[in-house]
Amino acid sequence: MAKKKDVNVKADKDKRPVGKRPNVAKWIRKANRREYLNDELARKHNQIKALKKGKNVVLSIRNINTNETNKKFIRVNARDVWPGALRAYFMKTED
Repeated sequence: MAKKKDVNVKADKDKRPVGKRPNVAKWIRKANRREYLNDELARKHNQIKALKKGKNVVLSIRNINTNETNKKFIRVNARDVWPGALRAYFMKTED
């Protein structure tokens, strides 16, 4: 008997798994990310929300030690920088 030919069938575009390829141009995604990173208020708001949810939030702050010139920024846990962010705020009550 003769050997059958192997036929490589190209993947149908409709049957691609969802999320395989981005549907937004790269320059648009980069522009949106750049805009978000420059908006400090939105970033801090999202970081505080994540901290309240119990996530491990790490902040990049300028290095206090001026002798370490190779490390301009250091990563610090947000719980150490914002100790009051986890406490609930209560309005003053009449005593």
